[in-house]
Amino acid sequence: MSADIPTKISGILGKSSIEIGVKSAVKPGGDADNSCILTLDKGAPLSHVGLLFGGAPNIQLKGCSTRSNTSLNCNGHGSGAAYSIASGSASGCSNVRSYARVLPDIYEHLAAQITKECGGSSSGVNWTLPATCLRR
Repeated sequence: MSADIPTKISGILGKSSIEIGVKSAVKPGGDADNSCILTLDKGAPLSHVGLLFGGAPNIQLKGCSTRSNTSLNCNGHGSGAAYSIASGSASGCSNVRSYARVLPDIYEHLAAQITKECGGSSSGVNWTLPATCLRR
């Protein structure tokens, strides 16, 4: 965006205005991150541990973060993430940030299309039942 701003002093030199330009960029604010793993846990209390790294497998999430809309715990494994962000408490992880804002679920409107129990069907989709459903 630019605009011509009238001048008084430079008018003597034959320049009656100066063009001034402005550029801007918006960066996510506050506790924004580049999450590789995000748990939403809609309706769960912030004290609920929605993401737990219990020591194995040993993953290294370099260049991205882990995030939970509840709490997260890295019990014996830091994950190597750039940040470990939780809306509840974050402990034992790499670069913890506790009590961050809850992220909205931008896919919430699709939840009604998820089959909630084994053997369900949905038009246009072929389902392969997991072994747990076959053992009932």
